[in-house]
Amino acid sequence: MSIDFRQSLLAWTPKDIENDSTAGKCRVGYLLELGERDWTDPYACTGLAAHVIVRDMPDERAGAFLLWQLHELILDGVDMDQAHREFMKITQYAEAMAFDPIAEIMKKPR
Repeated sequence: MSIDFRQSLLAWTPKDIENDSTAGKCRVGYLLELGERDWTDPYACTGLAAHVIVRDMPDERAGAFLLWQLHELILDGVDMDQAHREFMKITQYAEAMAFDPIAEIMKKPR
């Protein structure tokens, strides 16, 4: 799955929200179409193309915006490895990474 960031919907729930099965978790998926079931409902927050301005954002701003969104997740207590894996679904993020460093780290014996 590879999604242009302008069509990527991000959903997450801060870790400190108690009694919530999505606390500390995030998900990246496609922007919703009219009439489509909202997969973001279980989550407390949304981002990326949930902000209308992102849908017209030029590629040159993608890197900074994606890092800002990732930083927001980390501040909210979302596991960095899980956030990275979800962001790898976003075309511009995956291209900027050029490879998956988390996977490379996990391959090395400890």
